[in-house]
Amino acid sequence: MNVIDRLTLLVYEAYVETRERVIAQQSLSLLELSTPVVLLWDRMVMVPLIGVIDTLRARQITERLLEAIARHEAAVAILDLTGVPVLDTSVAGHLMKTVAAAQMLGARVVMTGISPDGAQTLVKLGVDFSEVTTRATLRAGVAEGLFLLGRRIVVAGGAP
Repeated sequence: MNVIDRLTLLVYEAYVETRERVIAQQSLSLLELSTPVVLLWDRMVMVPLIGVIDTLRARQITERLLEAIARHEAAVAILDLTGVPVLDTSVAGHLMKTVAAAQMLGARVVMTGISPDGAQTLVKLGVDFSEVTTRATLRAGVAEGLFLLGRRIVVAGGAP
């Protein structure tokens, strides 16, 4: 191998290594953005879930939610599943572990947005959601969260 071939190979290897590092950083950034935790109200956080939940993402959801509960001293956490297309035993198992961990930190979890098909599937699979408060819509879940915090929304000025 002559010097020019070696230099060409060295430059190509450096390029590939740099590109792989950039792709790995972008993947981590996308994963973090795919699991936002929103402070809705004093002591109430929400995680809007969209897309497929695999093992890596489920772990990320748990970590981000628990960090937010601790940081905001949240008493209520809302998991909104409206954007999750498939609820299977694996996803349900991950969510139940997340709920259990959140409860260990003192937060009540309200799950919202389970579709009718998703509810039927979970019942057929025998998934036990008896320890979790569920509401059909995010609006109803926020109302439940406010109720759990001893708060309510009223119309300003006393108008109906």
